[in-house]
Amino acid sequence: MPDIHKAKKITIFGYPATGKSTLAYTIGEKLNIPVFSIDKIRWQTPNKKRPETQFLRDFDDFFKHKSWVIEGNGLRYDKYIKKRFAEADIIFVFDTNKFSSVAKVFRRYAKIHIIKSETRLGAGDGAPFHLSKFILTKFPHQFANAKAELSNYSEKVIIIKNYRELRGIINTI
Repeated sequence: MPDIHKAKKITIFGYPATGKSTLAYTIGEKLNIPVFSIDKIRWQTPNKKRPETQFLRDFDDFFKHKSWVIEGNGLRYDKYIKKRFAEADIIFVFDTNKFSSVAKVFRRYAKIHIIKSETRLGAGDGAPFHLSKFILTKFPHQFANAKAELSNYSEKVIIIKNYRELRGIINTI
């Protein structure tokens, strides 16, 4: 297993609402590494995406830093997922159950819009339905393609299957 404490460049991707941001910001805080969230550069407001050219320019800027934690998906940008994998010292993959992911999307939506205990970009009014459809239909194919690419980097991959495994990793940082 790669040593998290020696890593300078870490990428985190996988199923939505599974803990990617939690892990990224924990690593960033404890190891003093800047965290770059794809959602934060993708969305201007919870319901409005940034223009594609601006998003891609900002995404390219991530790689100019000597250390980083990049979290999020953006899997449709094949060259970027490949670049993230190639440049990372560690690759965390949230390979969880898609139905669990959908349930967590709705729970997050409730926290943001009903309970008002959380804020998050990309979580607009129709988000749980659109994101759930994406998780159940398109994401598994994109995820499979990304996982196929991971076979080139198996020595630096850490797979997280559930919340218990995530907590275990967080406790070692």
